[in-house]
Amino acid sequence: MKASANSKKHSSTSTAGKHDDILRLLKSTEHIDVELWRLNTKSIDAKLLNNKFQKAKLIKDFDTKFGITLFNLHEKGNENDVCMDDGFFALVKQAFRVSRAKPATYNEVKQLFVSVVRASSCKYLIKSKQGKTKKDRDVTVYTLNEALLKYHLELSGFKNKSCRGFSQEVVDKFGLSQVEGREIADHFIGDLDA
Repeated sequence: MKASANSKKHSSTSTAGKHDDILRLLKSTEHIDVELWRLNTKSIDAKLLNNKFQKAKLIKDFDTKFGITLFNLHEKGNENDVCMDDGFFALVKQAFRVSRAKPATYNEVKQLFVSVVRASSCKYLIKSKQGKTKKDRDVTVYTLNEALLKYHLELSGFKNKSCRGFSQEVVDKFGLSQVEGREIADHFIGDLDA
C-alpha cells in the first residue's frame, strides 16, 4: 500500500504541466514580460489574468514589493506591519482564488506567497516545518525543495540546452551556463516578421 502512495505522490509532481509551471517560476522577469507581450498581441486582455505567465509575473511582484523570493524563504523578514496595496491583493485574490483576508504582517505575506507558489506550481516545491516548542509553535520555517528544482532543471536541459530565459539568481545558484544571445530581441523581431 505504501509503495503505491509514494509512486502516486511522485507522479503528481512529474507531469508535464507541473514541470512547465515550476520552470516558469524560475524564468527572469524580462522573459515573462516578453511572453506576456506576445500573448497580449494575440489575445484579448481579459484572458491574460488566468494565464500562467500572468500568474508567474504576480509571483515575481512579491519580490519587488516585499523582497520575498523562492530563495530567501528561510530568512526572517521585517516583523513590522506590511501595507499590501489593495489593487495588488485584489489581483492575487482573483488570479489564485485566494479566500483569506488581506495580510497585515510580513509573516502573513510570506504565508500568502507560499500558498500562491504552491497553487501555481506544485505543493512539494516548498517544504514547511512548524516549531515544536511552546515559544516557536506559531513560527513556520519554509525551505525550498532544491532537489526537486534540480530535477526539473535537468529535464529542462534536454529541451533548452542554452538555458535561456532563467533569472540570474537561478543561473548563479544552480551553476547553469547560459549561451549569450539576443533572446528578447529575437522574440520581438520574430513577431514583427510574422
